[in-house]
Formats: sequence, structure tokens, C-alpha cells
Amino acid sequence: MKKTHLLLAALVLVIALMMIIAPQECIKVSVIVLGIASVITGLYTLLFERNLIEDSVFQTTLLVRGIASIVLGALAIILPLFLAEFIWTVMLYVIASFMVLYGAVEIFALTKIKEINSENRQQKIEIAAFFVLAAFIFCMPAKIGLTLVRLVGVALMIGVGIFLFLEWKHRPLVLEAQILSDDEV
Repeated sequence: MKKTHLLLAALVLVIALMMIIAPQECIKVSVIVLGIASVITGLYTLLFERNLIEDSVFQTTLLVRGIASIVLGALAIILPLFLAEFIWTVMLYVIASFMVLYGAVEIFALTKIKEINSENRQQKIEIAAFFVLAAFIFCMPAKIGLTLVRLVGVALMIGVGIFLFLEWKHRPLVLEAQILSDDEV
């Protein structure tokens, strides 16, 4: 069993336990992590994606999306650290709404990119992930959100257990050679 796999499994197990024991705090950390991801995505959109096609509508749309992503990400990082519990709930709804809009703009971008005969499977997966994650985030502030976080924690623990079992089952077999004398052969 590789040490990196074992350490990764331990890390996921700790995260899963945190999700089960303290789901509210995990949601808070998730808001900040999503904020960081939003800033990075916005920068990537502005620096690389915006100039893919020489269409002014496409470039303007991605410019607005990139700036909005950076601003929302910065707010998701900064505001919850300094303001009350209410802001956490507001930021969750804002992030979820933004993800739905982001997914819609991503669909527009994908149709424009298809016009230049460029197929992007990763973008389709990203769109689906945005909509699923947005639906999950919309549930977070409600009681069902805490239950969902705990269920994801349990699912992660089960996944870690299965992963460790499969790693153990498929570990390389180590044989030690013995030196035999002529009498023992």
C-alpha cells in the first residue's frame, strides 16, 4: 500500500468525521473554499478563456463572468470572516445563484466554442457539476442541508473503507527467498 494513498485516505477520513460531527463549520469552510475557487476561476476566465473567440458578445459575456466571479469570490472569503451568522446563509444563497448563472453562461460559451468546431467534454462536466453543486448549496442553510452534509460524510467514510480494503487486497505480494542447502533439496 502506497504511503500517499494511506495519507490521502486518512485526510478524507478526518474531513468525513468533521462533516459528521460539525457540519455547520464544514459549511463555513466550504464557503471560503468556494470563494477561493471562484477567484481563481474568474482570473482564468479573464486571462485565457475570454480570448478564445473573436466575437465581441462572447468576450463581453466572459469579461462580465470573470469579474463577477472574482468579486463574488472575494466577498465569500472576506465577509463571512468578519460578519454575523446571517451572512453565511446569504453567501450560500448568493454562491448557489451565481453557480446557476455561471452554468448558464458556460452553456452559452460552449455553444459559441462548438461553432468553431471545438468539442470540450470537460466543459460539459463542469456545467453539470455547477448545477448539481448549486442544488446542494441551496439546501445547505435548511435543516436538510446539515443532514446532507452528514450523509456525504458517511459516504466518504464508506468510500475510504472500500478504498483501503481494495488497496490491501491488491497489495503486491512480497516473497522472501530462502537459501537451501543441498541436503534440503
